[in-house]
Amino acid sequence: MVGSDATGVIRGALEQLMDDDADEGLPLLAAVAVNALDPGLPAPWFFHKAEDMGLFAGDPADLEAYAFHAREFCRAIHLHAGNGQGTTLPPVLPSAGR
Repeated sequence: MVGSDATGVIRGALEQLMDDDADEGLPLLAAVAVNALDPGLPAPWFFHKAEDMGLFAGDPADLEAYAFHAREFCRAIHLHAGNGQGTTLPPVLPSAGR
């Protein structure tokens, strides 16, 4: 689907999901959607969006991006795999401006 209209629709949906999750204080479920061209990490826009939201600061290609993604990925899987019942999420620092 790369280069098709679907890519923009999917990105828009994932960005909205990021906004919704952050507003609710939840892990970013969009972290599980990784870039097929760079396996293991989301596309750079994920990090730019997180930075705009005050949740991440840094370069999408640096170690901080890997750490941020790993934390959000693990938190999202932890929450949704157990349906959030009887689990304690790994801690995260409060976001700036949220």
